Amino acid sequence: MEKRALIWVLIFLAALGVLPSHAGVPPLGVILAQEGAPSTSAPPCIARGLPTVLARQQLGDAIQGGVGYGGVRVGDTVWELVRRWGGGDCPASSPEPTYRYVASRSANGDGGELVVVQIRRGRVFTLIFMPLPHGGHVPPSLTTSLGIRLLATPADVRRAYGAPDVETARVAIYTGRGIGFFGYFDQLDPFVFGIFVFPPGTPPAALDILTF
Repeated sequence: MEKRALIWVLIFLAALGVLPSHAGVPPLGVILAQEGAPSTSAPPCIARGLPTVLARQQLGDAIQGGVGYGGVRVGDTVWELVRRWGGGDCPASSPEPTYRYVASRSANGDGGELVVVQIRRGRVFTLIFMPLPHGGHVPPSLTTSLGIRLLATPADVRRAYGAPDVETARVAIYTGRGIGFFGYFDQLDPFVFGIFVFPPGTPPAALDILTF
């Protein structure tokens, strides 16, 4: 299961632009950012090529559905995001910034999770969490308030959260809780390789791409 999970994680990271992808195919981070009008008040977003590393000791491990993570909350302005976490890395072609960070347990970025912050109209709209390949098979440690971690099974999610409001082979969304999970749930060994947080009652429509 671990080897299959790693393969799907690498494929998804390539789609997001963290790893090389096919020429002519935009990173998923660009697609996720294409909702809403571009903000004229946001600070410049710089394409650095690698996500900014954040110290886990300062952020903690708790993902709060409908709220946020590590001091960044849905609804924060881009300026508030940058003041707390720094400028991050974002695709240069995004109509609005999509900041990318690594919440790391080490100074060199190993042993952490990728955090993608989607901006809509100058404010934080969605925080997306995904595992990175871990040296020494260190499992992801970010945990939702109900105890779900990345690489958990869909059955684990159902036991903790009950039946989702929206469910497909790729995504399970709990609209009122402001949290969702995505992966390839119809595989032989299904697992969660993404958790996303959004304003309660307003799930991000751009994540419909994951249901294709």
